[in-house]
Amino acid sequence: MMSARKDRPFVATPRLVSLEDRWVPATLLVDDDLMQFSKAKYTSIQAAVNAAHPGDQILVAKGTYTEQVTVPADKDNLTIRSDSPLQAVIKAPASLDSSLTIVHIAGADNVTVKGFTVTGPGSAPGSLDVGIGVTDGGSARILDNKVVAIRDNPLSGGQNGIGVLVGGATSASAVVEGNFVADYQKSGIIINGDKSQALVNNNTVVGAGATDRVAQNGIQISDGADAVVSGNLVSGNVYTPADTDAAGIYVVDNVGGKVLVTHNNLFGNEDGVLVENSSRVAITDNQVIGSTLDGIVLNFGSDSILVSGNRVIASGRDGINVADTTNSRIENNHVRANGRDGIHVSGASSKNVINHNKVLHNGRFDLFDDTHGTGTAGTANTWSHNHFKTSNPQGLGGKVHDEHDDNDRGDD
Repeated sequence: MMSARKDRPFVATPRLVSLEDRWVPATLLVDDDLMQFSKAKYTSIQAAVNAAHPGDQILVAKGTYTEQVTVPADKDNLTIRSDSPLQAVIKAPASLDSSLTIVHIAGADNVTVKGFTVTGPGSAPGSLDVGIGVTDGGSARILDNKVVAIRDNPLSGGQNGIGVLVGGATSASAVVEGNFVADYQKSGIIINGDKSQALVNNNTVVGAGATDRVAQNGIQISDGADAVVSGNLVSGNVYTPADTDAAGIYVVDNVGGKVLVTHNNLFGNEDGVLVENSSRVAITDNQVIGSTLDGIVLNFGSDSILVSGNRVIASGRDGINVADTTNSRIENNHVRANGRDGIHVSGASSKNVINHNKVLHNGRFDLFDDTHGTGTAGTANTWSHNHFKTSNPQGLGGKVHDEHDDNDRGDD
């Protein structure tokens, strides 16, 4: 059952102050061996969390802390920070509580987790689910962390193993920014659930590369979440069996949410951006290079999607693949040198507008539409003002490429 998200402002709140008993934010020092902070009172991060008041800062010395850290709902505005960036390592213990999460923001608001290395792997299959998780109506800033080996040992086909999770079975909100997430089992970053929301910005997310073990997704937005996914570098999410796709950015079953995917660099994924059964998604100004299957995919009843201003180059199959999608706009994209078609429209796709795209030098056709209806050239969609050389059917509209056009390679 989804829990209601708390509607308190996502801002720091100072402690209450009275004339007789003056409370001010404190800094609690944590040092596993007392070598850096000789005055530290705590050798574990969880002990400091337990002792902290809302608004306090916990400063952690470099070292390895083999423990699970849980921030409960009465610890709002807590900051947990590594004194030396990435040198304080929070490592999964042999057993975790039922959340199976190494660092868990469990209902607290405005918690900051900054500069840690958070690492697995799990001690047994299915024993580790999440590296950093924000759940139960909580909110957090997840900043500049390295989250690695959130997986079974060795990597398995289990659907656990998520680097950073916001939401899940309960809603939550977060800023997830500047993190390096790699060596995960299922997904690098997931924002999930009705009323969950996040800014996912300037992270580097690296999958395992081509594997037959599990279909990985770099960043996933699902089940009604709102998200802005911007400025991320996502690579290496490739599933070799033919029955299921992996994706750099995956928006799935997100009919109730609103998602902006913008200014990301995606390379070497199976699908660069994959949208399934979702609406109100804007995919703008991304660079999608070297996808092993398709660059951008709209599929399975998606509706009202905007695909604009993207550069989609050297995909193994199609640059932009539109299947069973309606009422969407594909415009002002640069699509070239893909293995099959530049823009490929099929299935029950209808009432889509495909215009002002530059689509050239693709393997089979630059433009392809096998739908039937009252649209352009007998298709169910409207095509116009595209710059291309080959199409099926003929007459999809736009400027047919002239071999003497000096601008056809100018913006590569």
